[in-house]
Amino acid sequence: LYTDTDLSTPLEELTRLLARMENADVVIGSRYMNDSTLDIGLSHKRHLVSTVFNVIRRLILLPSIHDSQCGFKIFTYTAAQQIFPLQTLSGFAFDMELLVIANEQHMAIKEIGVTWTDDNQGKLRVIPTSLQMLRDMIKIRSNVFFGKYRNSK
Repeated sequence: LYTDTDLSTPLEELTRLLARMENADVVIGSRYMNDSTLDIGLSHKRHLVSTVFNVIRRLILLPSIHDSQCGFKIFTYTAAQQIFPLQTLSGFAFDMELLVIANEQHMAIKEIGVTWTDDNQGKLRVIPTSLQMLRDMIKIRSNVFFGKYRNSK
């Protein structure tokens, strides 16, 4: 399991993720599912950027995933052993890459709504971070094209 250090998703949500682990390799929390609860909304600027990002990301990568960036994800031991060695990115896009690798490995990914609280104190620089995320999406797409996420087993 990993979670955002600010605990935007409370650790109590772990029981919901664990309950969905049957027949799944990866279970991810989502802010954009019908059963999600947003305690504090995003600023208008962050909401706009987040919406645009999700549209672009779903066109380029992971069209069936509603929220690749909620920092609350759990992996089975076997999935982690196969996915993490193939990871190439660090920074905000690392978890998007992990999901793409899992998808390329034909692993079962389940997405569930979670409670999430926006940390208005965050130091996220929206525009520079968004540009870096776009570059990272292009790199991930290139890695898929060149087969870098195929397990050598």
